Amino acid sequence: MLSQAEKVKESHHVQACEKVNHGELAEIDSSKKVLIVGYSPTGGGHTARTLNIVQKAISQNTLKEGDSVILYVPPRWEGNQRPEQLIKLSEELTKKSISVKLVESEKPVYGYLDKATGGSDDARILERIALSPLRNEKMDFLKQYFEEKLLQPSVSDITDYNSEIKINELPRMSANTLIDELVGNYGVENVYVLSDMDPALQKAANNNGVIGTHRLDQQNHAILLDINAPHLNIEMRKAVLAKVLGGRGEQISHISLGGKNTLNTAVKILDELGIKEEDTIHEAKNKIHQVIIDSALDVKDIEAKFDKGIYSGVIKGNEVKNIDDIDKVIYIYAHMKTPIIARHVLNKIKNNDSDYNKKVFVFCGAKATGDHNAMHLAYLADADGITTSGAGTSGEFVYLHKCAGAKSNLLSLPIEGHNEQEAITDALFQHLSTREHILRPDSGERLEQGAKIDELVRKKVRTETDHVVTYKRFITALKNNVTYVDQAHDILFRHEQLDREAFDYQNIQQDMYKNSNLKGARHYLKLVFQLLNYLTSQSDPFPVTTKFKESSQGEKFSSMEEIRNLFNNPKLMEETLHLTDEKSVESLPLINDVRRLIKLDNLNSEEGRQGFIKLKDKFGHYMTTGF
Repeated sequence: MLSQAEKVKESHHVQACEKVNHGELAEIDSSKKVLIVGYSPTGGGHTARTLNIVQKAISQNTLKEGDSVILYVPPRWEGNQRPEQLIKLSEELTKKSISVKLVESEKPVYGYLDKATGGSDDARILERIALSPLRNEKMDFLKQYFEEKLLQPSVSDITDYNSEIKINELPRMSANTLIDELVGNYGVENVYVLSDMDPALQKAANNNGVIGTHRLDQQNHAILLDINAPHLNIEMRKAVLAKVLGGRGEQISHISLGGKNTLNTAVKILDELGIKEEDTIHEAKNKIHQVIIDSALDVKDIEAKFDKGIYSGVIKGNEVKNIDDIDKVIYIYAHMKTPIIARHVLNKIKNNDSDYNKKVFVFCGAKATGDHNAMHLAYLADADGITTSGAGTSGEFVYLHKCAGAKSNLLSLPIEGHNEQEAITDALFQHLSTREHILRPDSGERLEQGAKIDELVRKKVRTETDHVVTYKRFITALKNNVTYVDQAHDILFRHEQLDREAFDYQNIQQDMYKNSNLKGARHYLKLVFQLLNYLTSQSDPFPVTTKFKESSQGEKFSSMEEIRNLFNNPKLMEETLHLTDEKSVESLPLINDVRRLIKLDNLNSEEGRQGFIKLKDKFGHYMTTGF
C-alpha cells in the first residue's frame, strides 16, 4: 500500500505528464534542480547562516547553470530592512545563470523581544502562533500580528530577480501553493528544501511528496531536548517546541555548542599582527594587548559616549600605563544588559577600586578597537568575557576551550525567559572543558547589584605556562575549515549521513510531532487565545468561530455557557482536541487558570482584559517555545 507521500508523488507525476501531453509544460529536465530556502526572521543569525549554505552550493557547483532558487523570505522582522546579503546572493546566483525569485513567506516562526528587558516575549510569540489560523479574518486584534496582503496564486507570475526588485516589498505566497506548483513544474525528485526554523515550508514539502533526503532543517534549538530521558520531550509544555523543530522526516543539521569552528575570519588579525605558531602565548597576548590599549579612551571620553547611549570602546584601569601593567582583559557583549555593566565598571574605575585598577575592559561594538573586530581580538587574547547566552558566542567559548586550550572565564547572562539561552548556560556548566570557567547570577540576584561582575573581575587567570607554551594550538583550531555550513551543505546535496547525535534528535522530533497530546495541546492554545481575544475585545462577540487550521470550518460557540461547558467537561475536551484520554485534559497547560478566568461574568472589562494579559504572561513562562 502506498504511503500518503508516495500517493502525492505519483499524483504530481501524472499531472506533469498530462501537462506535457497538452503542451502546457516543456518536458521535465531531470538534471535541473530547484532549491527553496526559508528561515526565521528573528534576530539575524538564522538569515546569514542559511544564505551561507546557498553560497557554499554555488562554490561547490552543486547549484549550477540552469538550476533555480526560490528565496522564501520571511516578513520583515519588527519593521527592520531586509539584509543586503539577499541582494548580493541573488546577484551572484544570477551571474551563474541560476534563476532566482524572492517570495515572502506567509507563516514564519516569528520571535518578539521585550523592549524593556531585551528578554524573549514568549507571550506574544505564543499568541501569534495561536491566532495564525485566523490571520486572514477582519478582526482588530489580529492587526498587530498579521499584515493584510494578497497571496499570489502562482510563482510563475513572479518576476525573476533583477536590479529593479525592491527586497522590502515582495509578493507573498503560501508554502503549500508554492511547493505544489514547483513539484508539478520540476518533478518531485528535483525539488530541494533548505530551512532554518521554517516548519510551514517543511510541512508543505512533506505534504507534497518531497522526500526527506531532499529536505534539511538547520537548527540549534535541539539543545532543549533530552536524549537520555525521551519521556521529558513529550510533556505538554513542549507542544510549541515540537512544531518549531520539525519532525516531518527532513534531515537535520544540528549546531551543537562548540562542535565546529566559526572563527576562521579571526586568522586575518593574526596575520596582520604578525603572530606565528612558534610565538609563546605570552608574546601573542602582548601584541594583541597593545592593539587593545592603543584604542583605550580616557574615562571622561568613555563616559561621554556612554551618556549618548553608545556602549562601545575600551576603558582601562587607573594603573594600566602599558601592556606590562595588564592583569587581564575582559570583553563585554551583552546587548541590553551592556549599559548596566558599563555603568558599574565606570563607577568602579572612577572610585579607584583596587580590583579594577589593572584590568582592561573591551565593550564590543563598531570601531571599539579601530578596524579590528573587538570580540575577535578579545578571543585571540584569551580574555575573560561577559555575554548574553547566545548560541554563537557561547559556542565559540566552548570551541576555544575544547580545541584551542583557552583558559578564560565567562559570566553567562541568559536573557530572561529565553528557553534556549537558559539551556545553553546550563550546558556550559556541564561541559568538561568549560565548567570550571563559568559564572552566572544566582537565583534572584540582579545584575545591577554588581556582585557577579565583581566576582569575574577578581577571578584569577591561569598564566603560569604562557611563557613556555606556544600559540600553535590556538592557530590550528582557528584554521580548522570544517564548518556548520559545510555540514549542512553536504547532508543536503551530497547525502552525507547524520551523526549519532543528529540521528537521535531527528527521531525524537518525529516522535514529538506525531504525539497526539502535543498536537492536542497546540490546538488547546489556539482555542484559548482565540476565544479570549474575541471575548476581551467585544461586549457581545457571539457567535464566534475558532480554528485549528485556516482551511477548517472551525468550532462554533453561541454563548459563554457553551465555552464553559467545553472547558469543564473532560470528555468533551478530549474529543475536541483528539487527546489520548480524559486524564490528559487535566495536564493541559494552565487549564485551571483558564477555567477561573472564564468564570467572569464580563471578560470585556478591565478585570477581564488584565486577567488575560496576566494569563498570557503566565503561558509565556510556562511553555517552552525555543526562543
